[in-house]
Amino acid sequence: MKYGKVITPHTRYLANQICDHHIQEALLRSNLSDLVYDRSEFSKFNQVFDLFGFGLMVRAMLLVRTYPLSRFESEGAFKRRLGFGQEERSSGQVESFSSSGSRLAKSELYNWSRTSVGKKRLVSQVGLEIQAKFEEYKAKLNSKSEGQDKEQTGKFTNLVHSRTVAFTLRRLFPLLKSNCVGKKTD
Repeated sequence: MKYGKVITPHTRYLANQICDHHIQEALLRSNLSDLVYDRSEFSKFNQVFDLFGFGLMVRAMLLVRTYPLSRFESEGAFKRRLGFGQEERSSGQVESFSSSGSRLAKSELYNWSRTSVGKKRLVSQVGLEIQAKFEEYKAKLNSKSEGQDKEQTGKFTNLVHSRTVAFTLRRLFPLLKSNCVGKKTD
């Protein structure tokens, strides 16, 4: 009773559940790590993923959404599978596009952009290209947002990260195709 409060049995029970949850999460991450990093069929994918500085969760999501890569004939289909595709919704003279694909994949890639690209943690040549593109997008949108209020600038930040991820996927797809898809022999 250091702070004048008594810890009830219910609070102890809930605290133990949180601890158990963390232990289970660590075990699941360990199993996922073994699947992603130790399987021979993913070794070429991991070599490409290393260039982009992807962490375990992004790698796992990319593998789940895109393996085998031979299913994707075009970059558009690849981007759509990862939540960065465009779907045309036209009616009469009105033509519009909407986002299509996995929201989970889009969120995971967006978080990668915020934590790796935005914090300048990429060190490979490809990573530095992505960071340079991020800075370019940021500079363009910041110059357009002079005099805008904070809320409007936040929307621009989201746009910068979305454009950065789209650029990343344009760089990722051909590298995966050239390194991870078996060459056809005539």
